Amino acid sequence: MVGGEISGPNGPSGPDKRNDPFQSFSSVQDQFEAAVKASFDDPDVFLETVIDDVLAMPPEERFEESVTVIEEHYKDEFGQADTLAALLPFGQQWIESYLTELFSQVMTKVAKTAFHTREGGDWLIVLPVLQACNVAFEDVTEDSIEHSEKSKLFSALTALFFRLYREVKQEKNDGTGDFELVAMDLIRALEVIVPITESGAQVLSADEVTASEAYDIARQEGAMLCYVYADISIGRGAELAGLSQVEFKQLLESYDITPRYGPQSVSDLHSGVDLNDG
Repeated sequence: MVGGEISGPNGPSGPDKRNDPFQSFSSVQDQFEAAVKASFDDPDVFLETVIDDVLAMPPEERFEESVTVIEEHYKDEFGQADTLAALLPFGQQWIESYLTELFSQVMTKVAKTAFHTREGGDWLIVLPVLQACNVAFEDVTEDSIEHSEKSKLFSALTALFFRLYREVKQEKNDGTGDFELVAMDLIRALEVIVPITESGAQVLSADEVTASEAYDIARQEGAMLCYVYADISIGRGAELAGLSQVEFKQLLESYDITPRYGPQSVSDLHSGVDLNDG
């Protein structure tokens, strides 16, 4: 075993993109960049400028008003902000279906990183971020949602996606991605998204946690989503989350997820041992 790789029945025989935990999310980045390049004369400058300006906004504005920054850039580029509305996928059923399916596929692929990477880490943060973006996107396309709330949802979705996009890119370029920032922005985004999508639901405030605590929460949620999307064991989920098996079971139950029982360690996961600890 080299560099944290897990050699299963189809173990790696050399460099393999599966062992890059951010590879699946990179496909989203590539498609996002391709969409921008199809519309702008200088897409790289436009995209980086928009991301810089959105991420420079104070947190209390970024997750509710970032759409205004994007509209301003579109107006500068095309002469009118209405172009943004024309390019957004609202009301275009095939694009909505495509993006929803894309989120689902990427989340499943990222979750399956659990089979190729021993340790839980920054890659786990991608999962709850994509989950939050998907929830916001699904509701922002609903006719029953008021325009003002759609604007907030789109702002929260955009600000969160831009943060993840920037930090994954930094991590892949030079290893300096800051995923505590991503985790804090996830909590800030959920403060906007949850009251709109789940009326009356309790939501954690960013004022109540440190960046390190936010990271641990996001990591645990990422491990839980691996359990859901990749069908890993309780033991593997607990290992990824940095929790005991009892604590991980409690985490699952807090999200109304019924625990399954099976292999309880990484070696058991690949050995075929069936451990029912019922």
